[in-house]
Amino acid sequence: MARPFLKDSKSKDELYEWIKSGILTYSKNSLLCWADEDFLCGHFFSSISGTCSFNFGNFDIKSYKLRGRGPSAPEKVIGADGIGIVILKYQDIHLKGFFLYQAKKAKTTGDGLGRAKEECDVMLTHTPASYLLVLMPTEVKMIGAMAVSANAKKSPSLNNLPFLSYPRFVVEHLLHGIMLEPLKNLRPTLSVDLNSEIKNITAVIGGSEKYIDEVSKKLEQELSNILEMDDQRNDDNDIKNENEH
Repeated sequence: MARPFLKDSKSKDELYEWIKSGILTYSKNSLLCWADEDFLCGHFFSSISGTCSFNFGNFDIKSYKLRGRGPSAPEKVIGADGIGIVILKYQDIHLKGFFLYQAKKAKTTGDGLGRAKEECDVMLTHTPASYLLVLMPTEVKMIGAMAVSANAKKSPSLNNLPFLSYPRFVVEHLLHGIMLEPLKNLRPTLSVDLNSEIKNITAVIGGSEKYIDEVSKKLEQELSNILEMDDQRNDDNDIKNENEH
């Protein structure tokens, strides 16, 4: 008799290796992106995002990057660099959830993670499904935001935190539905300021795979357009303030 999904070594190993291959892709060019943390984070998620089909079902992960400068920028409002979407289809299981993430870079486990505690505190006001991603040159670590928030240090290092490798965290936690927020809660969970920007995310709930893919792509473009407009408004305000002085 077949063992339950992700309880047998075969399915766990297959998924783990798929994610590891994405980490390997990330590591090949991570140092080329190192100077810009946002660019490095985008490179990471482009390396590990996508749909993976196995005999046991399909696993899909996407990331929507929140950008912007200034105190009212989306990234500042929720304390996160982006929103991760996880969809798992397996027989009677159809898991759809999201999580918030803040990304930091570190070349060693002793490097301080600037403002990590403060940003994790903000994310946790929106949802407990919040995480700190630590991007290293050849690997990526993941820590629950609650563990970071509980730390006495404002800028702790990995040596001060209970971290796991990203592949292990996904296989053993996220895909079991542990510490994921239901996707249907995305709009009511996040701040009112962000609802207009994510109003179409609820369309991802239900529909055919083709429809879900189309909506996801549309949402990604809409988020990008909105945040680019926000960047431009901040730039215009900066120029206006400089001219006034």
